[in-house]
Amino acid sequence: MSEASSDVTNPCIFLQGNSPLFNYRFNINDFTLPQLLRIRSSCVHWDGNWYLKNNLKDLINAQSKERGRFIRNVILERRRDYDQVLKRKLVHALHLPDRWGHSRKKKLEKLHYVVWQPPENIEDVCARTYLPHEAYAGLPPGSSSLTGWQRLKWSFFPNRFMPKFCPAEPSHRFNLECFLNTILIGSMAVGVTMAVAHGLKFVSDFDRTNLSNIYASRYDAHRKRHDAFFRGFVRFTYRWGWRVGFLIGGMTLISQSLCIYRLKDTMANYMVAAFFPFSLYKWTRGVKGMAITGTIGAIFFGVPLGFLCGSCGLNPRLYKFDTKIHPFIASPQHWYNWPEEKMELSERKMNLLLEELNRNLDEKEASEIEIYRNFLMQPTLNKIASF
Repeated sequence: MSEASSDVTNPCIFLQGNSPLFNYRFNINDFTLPQLLRIRSSCVHWDGNWYLKNNLKDLINAQSKERGRFIRNVILERRRDYDQVLKRKLVHALHLPDRWGHSRKKKLEKLHYVVWQPPENIEDVCARTYLPHEAYAGLPPGSSSLTGWQRLKWSFFPNRFMPKFCPAEPSHRFNLECFLNTILIGSMAVGVTMAVAHGLKFVSDFDRTNLSNIYASRYDAHRKRHDAFFRGFVRFTYRWGWRVGFLIGGMTLISQSLCIYRLKDTMANYMVAAFFPFSLYKWTRGVKGMAITGTIGAIFFGVPLGFLCGSCGLNPRLYKFDTKIHPFIASPQHWYNWPEEKMELSERKMNLLLEELNRNLDEKEASEIEIYRNFLMQPTLNKIASF
């Protein structure tokens, strides 16, 4: 436990003696993510109950830090389990000896919680299973009952069509972020790599054609040489980046959309996804040129990707969803799965807490009011039925 977290293990807080929160112990598990963000933003302003805001902000940070350690441990355990399954699939597909499909599994470090307690054991979270079509959709539970077009709207336009949308919730923007990150990483990786090669070529051409030039200083000569490199670097980063981004983005968009719509991840998805971007890339060659280029792309890019991602289960989107998203979004303790009664109770708690945070507290009142220690001491998982 760090010093920042240990400083708030025994804080005290000023509350009114007749406050409905008098017997309540604060816990971030009692609030939804949008509510917690609203409470945290209210603690930033200095006006109102400044003493409560200062202590509550430190407690939220400490509990969030311990919950983050719990989440990292779950992700690590889920990755190990997923890798074990993937190894067995590869051993079976490549006909390798059975010993290659097993590896020694290290025990996770036991975590000690001071200001926060997990709502579930790490073993129960890691052992949670789900239907395969839930991972193909990449959406919160229950999305498989929607139509294909509704799932596509939730995936790429979550802020308009997804109910209870929260920008900070990873599962709500999962598909959109996977699509955008794939374009960014692919275009920058290939674009920068090709641009460096062209930049070095520009430098060699500069050295060969400027042997007889005389410069005013050594600094000026190095500056001219660096300018030659960056001219080629910037020019070919754009020239290669937009081409690779168009091809990778088109393949990712089509294959991911087909997977979400059909709830299947097959080789046909990647062959279709490779055919259309490559054919559109050569639209100036006519219909025949588009058909030939699209067929070449489907054979040399779609088939290998379909075998690796579809047949062998190496789809990075499914891997990320299995390890980082599903163990938490499928839990009954997750705020997205709360019943209506619990949502109303959480809303009432937030409103009462915001009223207390915004209440002005002068020095005389702070010296006379009762110190309410239970609110920020040793949070418990027992929920209060009513105030």
